[in-house]
Amino acid sequence: MKLVIDELSSITLKDVMAESEYNLLNTRMAILKIAKGNVEEVKEFTKCAKLDFRDLIIWSMQDK
Repeated sequence: MKLVIDELSSITLKDVMAESEYNLLNTRMAILKIAKGNVEEVKEFTKCAKLDFRDLIIWSMQDK
């Protein structure tokens, strides 16, 4: 649990558009949704989010 919190906390306002708290929260929630409890996936998606957080938002919307 702490590892997941630490990973998600490593995504900061500078990693999202307009340094928006809304975008930051959406990014973190998207990671949790698509990782489905897999800690290794959280790590990988966190890396992706730091490159372009919008990918995670889109992926989470496609994941049913």
